[in-house]
Amino acid sequence: MGWTLLAPIVARLFKDASWWLLIAGVCLVGAIVLRRAFAPAPPLPTAFGTTTAVHRGNAMSVKVGWRTREVALHGIAVPDGLWGERATAFLRQLVYDKQVRLEITDGRGVSARMTAIVYTPEGWCANAELLKQGLAWCTDNRQREWRRLEADAQRNNRGIWQQYKRVEGDDAHLYAR
Repeated sequence: MGWTLLAPIVARLFKDASWWLLIAGVCLVGAIVLRRAFAPAPPLPTAFGTTTAVHRGNAMSVKVGWRTREVALHGIAVPDGLWGERATAFLRQLVYDKQVRLEITDGRGVSARMTAIVYTPEGWCANAELLKQGLAWCTDNRQREWRRLEADAQRNNRGIWQQYKRVEGDDAHLYAR
């Protein structure tokens, strides 16, 4: 049934032209809303730089262009004390004085620390490697793969999980066993 056959039937149902405009407008708005709702997320902004210092297991300085920026690793936290020192040493071995790729998750303006997912020249995700070694815990519930790596480290008592346990749903604290 073509549009030419359907138009007179619909026109009889809605004799006033304003109905046509209303229906067309609702359909257009609905199509725009649905398109935006199901559109893929835009890619994260990316920067490349050389790591000049590792401050702790989840913080470092990266020279991007002519400027050095403070970078916090997105979605992970490390403990203080011995395990924090081990996480720092591991991160230093992984990224210090190397070209890294940063997927910036929060720019924080000109002078404040940015958060990013950090990739090594070999293509490893530093954030995920710390979780895999049991030297950090995940604070981003959207990162399912990271949560899986953390759970695997817990099951195998790697790193901090030799000494601590985490109560499900609590992202801020570790508890002694």
